[in-house]
Amino acid sequence: MKSICFFIFLIFICSCQQRNQKKINKSLNLSLPDFTANDILSNLTYNRKSFVNNQSKGLYLHFWATWCGPCELEFPAFIKYAKKFENRNLHFVTMAVNDRPKAIKKFLRKFGKLPKNMIILMEPNELSLRFGTSKLPETFLLDRNGAYFAKFIGPQNWGSQYYTEQLENNFLKD
Repeated sequence: MKSICFFIFLIFICSCQQRNQKKINKSLNLSLPDFTANDILSNLTYNRKSFVNNQSKGLYLHFWATWCGPCELEFPAFIKYAKKFENRNLHFVTMAVNDRPKAIKKFLRKFGKLPKNMIILMEPNELSLRFGTSKLPETFLLDRNGAYFAKFIGPQNWGSQYYTEQLENNFLKD
């Protein structure tokens, strides 16, 4: 019974947080810094230039961890959301914070094949601290030049039409 009450409480807290996080704050002066990191699954090496180029429409930079309960609850929806944009030159870069490759691989096995636009990296050089990340999960939407556009704190309802509209209206117009 206690676990059911806790779960209901967690859903309530997350839903309250989601309503509050939909406001886009364009006042932050952040951009994707230089970094180098290996993809946990493919072992390919990525850096800032991998995502900031003429073909890219932008990227989501998602800080998360396998040990984070809200991250675990949110992750399936984030994967589904990334899949919607798989062929639209939009990257979904996930940075595992204070985690171990073995734990990450075990966690990811639950989801089968990930969308080809989703990259799973170990957080390099405390990148989340440079972005001022206060808790997990936390997601940044960056433009094609790696400049900050939006920040989403806490778990989000990625299935909401709001997020799709933000992308369509600000990044995917041709």
